[in-house]
Amino acid sequence: MGRRVAGRKHGRPKKKAKALPIEDLERIAARLASAGTLKAARDNALMQIGFFGVLRRSELGANEVGHVGATPAGIEITPPRSTWCACLTSARGAWPPEAAASTYPQPKDRPMITCFPQKPALRARPAFAGLMMLALAATCHAGDDQIATDRPDFVDSSDVVGKGRFQVETSFARERDGSGAQRLHTTSTPTLLRAGVSDTLELRLDSGGRVHAWAGSDRHRGYADASIGVKWHAADAKGNAPSVGFLLNADLPSGSRQFRGEGVRPSLRAVGEWELPADMLLGVMTGLSYETADDGRRYTNGILGVVVGKELTPRWRAFVEVAAPQIAHARNGGSQVSFDTGVAYLVNDNCQLDFAVARGLSKRAPDLSWTVGLSFRM
Repeated sequence: MGRRVAGRKHGRPKKKAKALPIEDLERIAARLASAGTLKAARDNALMQIGFFGVLRRSELGANEVGHVGATPAGIEITPPRSTWCACLTSARGAWPPEAAASTYPQPKDRPMITCFPQKPALRARPAFAGLMMLALAATCHAGDDQIATDRPDFVDSSDVVGKGRFQVETSFARERDGSGAQRLHTTSTPTLLRAGVSDTLELRLDSGGRVHAWAGSDRHRGYADASIGVKWHAADAKGNAPSVGFLLNADLPSGSRQFRGEGVRPSLRAVGEWELPADMLLGVMTGLSYETADDGRRYTNGILGVVVGKELTPRWRAFVEVAAPQIAHARNGGSQVSFDTGVAYLVNDNCQLDFAVARGLSKRAPDLSWTVGLSFRM
């Protein structure tokens, strides 16, 4: 498996929040109801909608004023793009006249949300329904959880992109190896495409992209091999147990002649991620790859990476790591080991910019390499 700067990954497990007990929800709702401000009423409405509807932020934000209606039993919400049923408790008949004009006729092809029995501590004021609709309209562009990328460090994340999500991670990378007239320079545009099949499974298409390599007057241009793969998020972090993921890839002999590998080269990797104090994390990735030599001989290489990440601010993250994408006998190309460091900047919940630099620690690793990347999801 060849060295790829852009193959560096940025593993970062999603932080899991503890479930909110109903008793705490009642106290929060009562406190907001007693505040008597428009903002508090809006927050109260959004909190209860999200809680009783079991809604993600994206699902909550997708609802509009027209999706909310009133019945003698309380408030009914018609989900615009879901097939589940949930509820929001509210005072019976508490529907202001100004909101009634915005009621939405029940579509036949979408389910109507029904209501749980009403709890006194969650009883809304008469203006609750109107304020709820204003709150929904104000949050129509809310995002889901923050993007979790597989770059710019080498260790993969254990997370997947999520069902129905499509994520692009692309970059420009440059390497320098050797000295004097034999110094080899390489630039490439590695890109990874990730498509969520379920909440625990994703499909992957990866390539080094366009490659330009030169040493003195000897120059080669072309395309790197592509690889196909699948990632499985096997377990969330729980207590001292890590978040766990597995990746199965196959590098295909699909690139230009100068950059094409021999045959199909499968690899299997396992990733574990531990959350540490002070907004830090530890990621460990280990695996095996099955390679083909130029003479057709097959052999197995090891894969190992250890990364320590730190959340500097809600938008800035940094990491240091030791990466060994190839652990092999000298006759099989030798081991490639490097020390890497870099930063990532979260532009918004769906977009990330990053930069990383690596210094070779072994003879077979490039002397110096760097990459700058852009990741976004849809």
